Amino acid sequence: MQRLSSAAALAVVATLGVLVQPVSAAMLRTVPLRLGSAGADAWRTTAAVAVGSSVSVVGVRWRGPRTAAIELRGGGSQRFGPVSVGSSVGRTWISEPIWIGRATRVEVRARGQVTGLELVLVAPGAAHASLGPRTPRSPAAGPGVPQPLIRPRAAWGADESLVRAPPFYFDRLGVAFVHHTDSTNGYARGDVPALIRGFYDYHRK
Repeated sequence: MQRLSSAAALAVVATLGVLVQPVSAAMLRTVPLRLGSAGADAWRTTAAVAVGSSVSVVGVRWRGPRTAAIELRGGGSQRFGPVSVGSSVGRTWISEPIWIGRATRVEVRARGQVTGLELVLVAPGAAHASLGPRTPRSPAAGPGVPQPLIRPRAAWGADESLVRAPPFYFDRLGVAFVHHTDSTNGYARGDVPALIRGFYDYHRK
């Protein structure tokens, strides 16, 4: 069974009745991080990184063994949360994207033989969302749960210039699983378009 990427899964979940006007281009940049001087077996924490008000999605990139542990906190949270690996190239690991919302500072900590630690910052661009009333679900084609409304990519401001291949369609869909990423559920309905754009840009750039 094929697992949906976080960007693709969130595109399916964008059924919240949000209409988005054209957006400005997303920005992505990396910031080198320096860990504290404690031993490799202890947690070593970076200094807090000021990410600015336009950044709402971040990721972490590092080199080291698969067993190394990486955690991140931001958004006023007093606790570090684990960072999940999304992909790797050799011994370089890249995390899943993480929604930080309106946080303006982020800290990262690591345990293990970690080098080349970097923070990836994504500013998904400005958008103007119009939150109209929720649209009723479509009637079910047969017995079971009604089919949810599926919004087109334009509804969350997808940058179609980033598309690398045409979509693939199944003749018949029996079941689908939605994969949520490392982010919390602490975002508002109006944040959803920017959240999806940020995850999409993170995976595509």
